[in-house]
Amino acid sequence: MISSIPRHLFEIEDVKIYKRHSDFKHTVNFACDDDIIALHDHSREASPMGIILEIDEQTFVSLTQPIQSLILSKDRLLIEDVEFNKVNLSFTHHNLIRHIDIFGFLDDSHIHDLTETIYDELKPLDFFGPSLTSQSLNNRIHDLKNALNHEKDCFEAIYHLIGFGEGLTPSGDDIVSGLLAGLLLSNQFNKFHEIKQHVLKILENKNATSIISRNFINYACKGIFIESILSLHSALSNQLPVKPIVTQIGQMGQTSGRDYLMGLSIGITSGGKNYDS
Repeated sequence: MISSIPRHLFEIEDVKIYKRHSDFKHTVNFACDDDIIALHDHSREASPMGIILEIDEQTFVSLTQPIQSLILSKDRLLIEDVEFNKVNLSFTHHNLIRHIDIFGFLDDSHIHDLTETIYDELKPLDFFGPSLTSQSLNNRIHDLKNALNHEKDCFEAIYHLIGFGEGLTPSGDDIVSGLLAGLLLSNQFNKFHEIKQHVLKILENKNATSIISRNFINYACKGIFIESILSLHSALSNQLPVKPIVTQIGQMGQTSGRDYLMGLSIGITSGGKNYDS
């Protein structure tokens, strides 16, 4: 029934009880205070809070309809009355900081290749022009780039991005998550921690963005991202093609993937770095 589950979900001390929170076409969200865990059908990307089930969309709706709660401990998961022992589950891995500690840093040639691939992915969609993003979002992106490239304080730029846009994960939030990933991938750890502190300060206001998006950004502040980000690092480290992974990220949601890639490219090229050929 369970295809995969994020390993870090079991890194807890106390039992957590999650109650059904919200339903969507491919997803059911469960909340424990401000923490979210999601059940997904097999079409979804492995996210930091997503448990992927081995079922299609139609079966997913009927199977999850009666589920009202999830109970998680450090060694098992209970979905209603069905228990899953941790040792019998397949894990997805999302901790980029831990991944970099194990497999090492990327060098400038890796970052150059990733930057070029992201640019090629976004360019056909005219992402950098007003046809896809509102002028207001473009202005916010410009302010963020300007602050980063001139080593200015980024608080105001981040503040005006978080919560900006429509949907459960607004465009500004996806850009910020991608930015944090890009800073880590390009070994800018001091800048990552600086931006993280700004983000956490802004998220103290629970109305800053949706609960779903707040969870994604909070995870990003811990260095925990969609699994594809770790796949990017592994592919670059082993000199494997990254285009399929970049394309996969870009196809997430209606605009989420493209926004994420934009943030990733800003993070990678921040501080005046320019890997364009």
